[in-house]
Amino acid sequence: MRKVRLQATPITEDTFSRQGWKKHLVEDMDTFDDPKYKDDDEDDIDSDDDSQPYFYSIPLPKHRIDRYAPLLISNASHELEELKNLGLKPGQYFVEMLDMDGLGFCTTEEELEILYRALTGKYIEE
Repeated sequence: MRKVRLQATPITEDTFSRQGWKKHLVEDMDTFDDPKYKDDDEDDIDSDDDSQPYFYSIPLPKHRIDRYAPLLISNASHELEELKNLGLKPGQYFVEMLDMDGLGFCTTEEELEILYRALTGKYIEE
């Protein structure tokens, strides 16, 4: 019997950049308690500013801008111990739906693509 190995591309900052995710400072996480998504650049931090911990978010579907849009959200950049416990390396991320206690948990681009397509009927990289 021949083994089949499926591709498992880790989620990285390149993934978020390519797919149009927004970068936020961890200190701004309190604003996500009442899910809001503003499509302005004031909330998006400078992509080169890595001095403070940050995370990424994207609404479902990604061009939806109303305050009640469900969000996919990444782990924070400084959660290295949590990454290690999940078998991920520094610079890799996992994503899940905001305030859904792990629902939609993904660690690879392929899982993320399937989840996004299942929830929206669209491709995340369109």
